[in-house]
Amino acid sequence: MMSPIRRTGGGRKVPPNVERRLWAESIGHCMNPSCQIDLIDDGVSVAEMAHIEAYAAGGQPSFENLILLCRNCHKQVDSIPPLVTTGELRAWKAQRNGQIEQRFAVKFSSFDNLQEAVTPLLQRNGQIFRDYGPDTDSPDVRALWQQFEGEIIANNRRIEIMLTNNRGLLHMENQRTVDTFSAHAREFVETRQEQPSIRVNLFPNELLSIFGLKEIETGLVPNVSALQNFITCLIDEGKFIDCELVDEQVVKYKEDGQLRIVNLKNRPMVQQLFWNRGFYKPATTKLRLEILVFFVQWLSTNKIEWKFNDIRSISELTVAGYQVKLLYEYQVSLAAIQAIPVEQGLLVVNLYNWNNGPFTPDAVKYAAGVNMRTFSQNEFFAFAHRNLK
Repeated sequence: MMSPIRRTGGGRKVPPNVERRLWAESIGHCMNPSCQIDLIDDGVSVAEMAHIEAYAAGGQPSFENLILLCRNCHKQVDSIPPLVTTGELRAWKAQRNGQIEQRFAVKFSSFDNLQEAVTPLLQRNGQIFRDYGPDTDSPDVRALWQQFEGEIIANNRRIEIMLTNNRGLLHMENQRTVDTFSAHAREFVETRQEQPSIRVNLFPNELLSIFGLKEIETGLVPNVSALQNFITCLIDEGKFIDCELVDEQVVKYKEDGQLRIVNLKNRPMVQQLFWNRGFYKPATTKLRLEILVFFVQWLSTNKIEWKFNDIRSISELTVAGYQVKLLYEYQVSLAAIQAIPVEQGLLVVNLYNWNNGPFTPDAVKYAAGVNMRTFSQNEFFAFAHRNLK
């Protein structure tokens, strides 16, 4: 069910999904362009449905033939004679839809501005869901949910319009979360019944992560290059404290005198952070973070001493006294090896572990000629077992 709505006199019952579509269309405000008052007053619905073409004249209880109004505007429709014509009601509906699209389809200049507009709506919906969740067995709580469901639907439409019109401010991966949210919002309107039902598109918690409202661990951000640029920026700003990759995967820094911890497994938020600050450029390494984490965890598990030479370049390590350069290429070419500054005794490890030839023959020959050694990941692990323990 929806938040209770007073119906026009007589006529067939309005289907629940039509009521929900009316809430979504109105975003919780009277559809009279000259009124637009909030239809939820202190948690209580004051909305009323009116037929555009009167039921007595053949008007159906359809979405196209119904309009959501406040009590005062509804009186104008039901007065005898009516103070508002059928044509004027249709114009109200069309004009308000245009106004809503124009108001919430604003293009924000930054993600911060988008976040400022979207966050309160997400927080309000979350509060309603936590307090009166629809799947409760309590009849009293369910009744309260029915009062507030319309507010969630109205907020969802506002959020959807703003996110859809500002997709470019979101990381590409997070744009797919917006698509999931849009599908969820539509399904929420069309399928919610009086009893709990199976739904396909649940609310994506990734959306809360994007806007910093919830920490969810969906996997490591893959891009080491962006992480290096992030750390470099923090160092340049005098904020950096530590980057931990073994027991946990976090970056710690200080801002405004407060300790900040970025969980690198909170992928939607981290992807958005990197996107907002332009950390994906310049590209400094193709190394993937989950591969790097596995590598340093293996070293630590096997009690092999290691450290980053410079935290701003975490593909270069000292491992048990050896200088190690990490690459991630399907096959390392001669040109790629020649681009590495010559350092006697350097161990070059290609962590791309899915092919049998991680270096071209001429790359291996060149490396040997300048006293560099080349390894696949497994070859390095075998070398470490024999020589570094």
